[in-house]
Amino acid sequence: MKLPSKVIIAGSEWKVVQDLKKGGGSFTTYDKIMRVGTEAKQHIFGIFLHETMEAICTMRDIRYKGCNSEDYLFIMDHKQFVHFVQDLEIALKDVIKPHSR
Repeated sequence: MKLPSKVIIAGSEWKVVQDLKKGGGSFTTYDKIMRVGTEAKQHIFGIFLHETMEAICTMRDIRYKGCNSEDYLFIMDHKQFVHFVQDLEIALKDVIKPHSR
């Protein structure tokens, strides 16, 4: 999969950086940079999707830190869910081409 060089998340442009030596992903909200590990080629889209969705939730204030650094809780009402879906659609518009009927 070819990753985009940038995505729009919650109205802001984020840089997408590929890391050939890692298999996971991460992001920083301050710099608006998403890192996607491309070591495991079969998981690139899943990692990209995970980081995109988590970044949207973070920017929309629906991701909350739990007891440890890897424990997060995601809470949203329907209005927030609608905004989440709209943000996801915008972020993925150059990655997934819509099917024409």
